[in-house]
Amino acid sequence: ILNIYFNDLYTLCVNYIQFNDTTTTTNTHTTDTHKTHAGVISVQEICIQLLAAIFDAGDGHIEAYYPKILPILLNLIKSTHLNVHQQQLGAYTIDCLGIVILAAGADIYQQHHQETMNLLLHLHQENKDATNDPRNDELDQCFVRICETIGGIDFLPYLHLLMPKLLKNASINDEAEIILDGENKSQYEGQDGYTSTSINLRSLGPKQLIMNIDKIAIKTMAIQALRQYAELLGEHYYPFVSSTAQIVVPLFNYQFQLKIREEAGKCAPLLLAATFAKYQEQQQQLEQQGEEVTLAYIQQLWDYISP
Repeated sequence: ILNIYFNDLYTLCVNYIQFNDTTTTTNTHTTDTHKTHAGVISVQEICIQLLAAIFDAGDGHIEAYYPKILPILLNLIKSTHLNVHQQQLGAYTIDCLGIVILAAGADIYQQHHQETMNLLLHLHQENKDATNDPRNDELDQCFVRICETIGGIDFLPYLHLLMPKLLKNASINDEAEIILDGENKSQYEGQDGYTSTSINLRSLGPKQLIMNIDKIAIKTMAIQALRQYAELLGEHYYPFVSSTAQIVVPLFNYQFQLKIREEAGKCAPLLLAATFAKYQEQQQQLEQQGEEVTLAYIQQLWDYISP
């Protein structure tokens, strides 16, 4: 059924995605213009999500559409990245881009690779300190999908540019606080992302748990991305093993988000595997290249990770 109706769905979605704002200029009322513009964005967002779902579920019968949709998505990202009111549309588009690239495969994607990476890295650098931009999480996952598409070795030079922000986000430590029940929490009230919950701790009595949902989400996505890169790169992830281990191991007992504990637990054995694979690789080399990995270091890492 998907293959039968895909052409019609594709044509409909692309027509709406490419729809520009010229229709709003004919409206003389500012309020009506704003509503029209918002309506266009809303339809575009729905179409982008629909396209992402179609490509994610598609198969070889629709591969001919990949080269056509990639330039459209890149142009939409370019046209929305400076408009704060279109950040969510940009986020959906980046998510769709990653799905399309992964579905297209390396051969089809290759002709757009440099343009794509230049654009995404520019956005990454531009938004590196932003905490409330919905495009950030989608950027992280889009990079992971590109890594999976082209292979870890080819993606490694880009990872060196991405890791500082990922490690910083994974290290967020002010996302939650436990205060006395009834204690003044005015510093959190009215701020976006904060929520409070009454809890009763054994031997400590009633407390208030203050959490920043946005920061927890950022931390979760960063830990997940670290795990994904460790899985995709194997021994090539070794340069980041030490810094990653220092972050994920203390999170084995993280109290505020199950997903973080799960991702940290999944990441740990991948770090050991990357280190041991690097050790085996260097044993086969006639000349030592880079930092030497010793059995003593592997044992030290094992002792640090294992409970």
